[in-house]
Amino acid sequence: MKKIFISILIMLSAVAAISAQEVPSPYVSGEVAPVTDKQVTEYIIDYMKTPAEVKTDLPAVLDLWAPWCGPCRRLSPIIDELAKEYAGRVAFYKVNVDDNQMTAMAFHAQSIPMLVFIPADGKLGAIQGLQSKETLTKIIDEYLLGK
Repeated sequence: MKKIFISILIMLSAVAAISAQEVPSPYVSGEVAPVTDKQVTEYIIDYMKTPAEVKTDLPAVLDLWAPWCGPCRRLSPIIDELAKEYAGRVAFYKVNVDDNQMTAMAFHAQSIPMLVFIPADGKLGAIQGLQSKETLTKIIDEYLLGK
């Protein structure tokens, strides 16, 4: 009986640890972090509030995508490159719209890929469709970093 009780306690603590995980931090690593609806509202931007409350320390880019989307798959390596180039200055996140429909609806994603730009002042911007690296670099430099 004691072994069963201990086993249950171990399983419960493992479940608690998994559910308490915060959003992956791409700040220094230069990686694109996959996030869920819950992680977006808790750690990046709470779009349920009016006006939306930015919660991230760095300007951020949300890549709204789906695995079946051809243009999304073509944009993905560009986003990965940008994440490395802007490591420590801009955070990049991926939101699978099939699994996270609240975020897609909150940002009025009519088509994907869609990139949502979240500057420190909270004045959101977005762009839909496949974009070149040069176009995205210009947007990030001017809109997010104010260069």
